[in-house]
Amino acid sequence: MKKIYLFLTLFLVLFLSLSKLSSIQAQCLTGAQIGTLNPITPIYQTQVITAGVPAYYNFVATAGGVYVFTYCSNGGSYTGDTYLTITNGVPAAQASNDDFCGLGSQITWTCPTTGTYRLYVSGCCPCANAPSAVLAYGCSSCAPPAPPTVASFSPVAGCANTASVVITGTNFSGASAVTFGGTNALSFVVNSPTQITATPAGGATGPIAVTTVGGTGASVASFYDKPKSNGYRLNLNSSDMRWWKC
Repeated sequence: MKKIYLFLTLFLVLFLSLSKLSSIQAQCLTGAQIGTLNPITPIYQTQVITAGVPAYYNFVATAGGVYVFTYCSNGGSYTGDTYLTITNGVPAAQASNDDFCGLGSQITWTCPTTGTYRLYVSGCCPCANAPSAVLAYGCSSCAPPAPPTVASFSPVAGCANTASVVITGTNFSGASAVTFGGTNALSFVVNSPTQITATPAGGATGPIAVTTVGGTGASVASFYDKPKSNGYRLNLNSSDMRWWKC
């Protein structure tokens, strides 16, 4: 009887050990794309993770770059047992982590080949539903990006909520805000690293500023919000008076 008991005990210990090992070695490769991350700077950015089924974010990485994705620091946080997995586009796992800080996950990963990769967010282990969390991410080996510059814009005046203003400058990639005289644009689209199209909100008169992870750059000239009724307004970029009406 003692031999049977000992055998069962050893079998249970072995079973639990193998289960744990399997869990450690597993990766989550299931879920649909829910967004894109842009880890191009050592300045950490954050992404709110909504509780739900496993899913992934695309991100572009450069060979030799060191990328960090964490719930543990630099603005990251978690409410449950998290799990992170990096894969290529196949997808084939590149790295994964379960408990780096308590139940929080962190991956520090060196990119082997320039390309597009996936970061799967899930719960442990390894493909349970993801808990609510805030993911912090950055590229610890990347140089800080240059701040944006605003060289010009057209037109120089327009009607709030309807005007389409084309802003020209540099380093617009990943722009997080566009303001007209300190007022947030009603909407904006980053067309390219050198061009943004934005619509001003009401009362937005003043310099145009663009904000990215590299900082904020503003125009020297001011944009003018057209009056709602008929009236003359000087166009400061020319010598004539123009009849403007919104």
